[in-house]
Amino acid sequence: MWIGTQDGVVVKVLSLNKEFKVPFPEGLRVSNISSDKHGNIWISGQNKLFVCRLIDKEKGVFELSDNLLEKTSEVQVINDFTLYKENQILLGTNKGLLQLTFKDFKKFENIKISKTTRFTNIEEIVTCTKQIGNTLWIGTRKGIYKTSINDNKLYILRNFNKDSYLVKNNYNNLYIKYIYEDIVGNIWFGTQKSGLFKYMPNLEKIDVFENKIGDKGGLSSKIVNTLYEDDYGVLWIGTGQGGLNKLNVLQKNFYSYQNHPFKKQSLSGNLTTAILEDNNGYLWVSTYNNTLCRSTTKINEATVSNIKFQDLRGRFPIGKNDIIRSIYQDSKFT
Repeated sequence: MWIGTQDGVVVKVLSLNKEFKVPFPEGLRVSNISSDKHGNIWISGQNKLFVCRLIDKEKGVFELSDNLLEKTSEVQVINDFTLYKENQILLGTNKGLLQLTFKDFKKFENIKISKTTRFTNIEEIVTCTKQIGNTLWIGTRKGIYKTSINDNKLYILRNFNKDSYLVKNNYNNLYIKYIYEDIVGNIWFGTQKSGLFKYMPNLEKIDVFENKIGDKGGLSSKIVNTLYEDDYGVLWIGTGQGGLNKLNVLQKNFYSYQNHPFKKQSLSGNLTTAILEDNNGYLWVSTYNNTLCRSTTKINEATVSNIKFQDLRGRFPIGKNDIIRSIYQDSKFT
């Protein structure tokens, strides 16, 4: 398990119950962690991009590249990235979208940028995610876009700022924080102050889930930081100050897990930053100020309605004032 923080990356080898820090030359404010089909781990932060492999799980020996963007002066801040076509990565930056084409992902020593293409028709990208096929969803501080890349050009297929329903209900210029495609192809996007949105491409319909005072079955915060769908089709929503929400997609009601000072097995904090179900079926949740929780039981149909959490603070080499920004588990079950 790879845990990205404001100061670097900690790797937890679950099978051996060991933790190691990735040996970056200096601190790295991590924005995203992902892997390609060859088992390379990609890590972004600030204006840097690294590729990494854990080659000895017993001793914590890593193979780590130099900053792959050292010679690319166009990047100031990488907010997100997504692996696109074969040997391509798209960086969502504060200056637009940057497409990196590499010679090869198979051999670690051959991972070098062969071509860089910048697209500036969408600026200040906060998040981006690739849908099945070549569709690319881009979230910004002022809205969400459905796009595609062909012949080295970024085409805007749909600008949701101009969607009639969103404009009519004053939802244009949304600050998009997170985009997620669920198992049936619906696109969910969490926002900074307008709640959660669900776009159903087959119906050309948008559902809005807002935070309403007094609504016990509603979204517990207007801020949605992260989204995750588990193996049972349950959508988990990490909020700002509202804890962790579980959505019953059919009934459209929410259940909230929050911090309760006098309940030992409650969530450690209410500002959720990352969510992951590990390959053993446990749910991991990080909250602000280095807190990391894991469900005490595996997530399944019998336990999903009554989850208790174990506070794992102090069990990882993470600084006292550090913030966990990303949790990722690779295909090798690290």
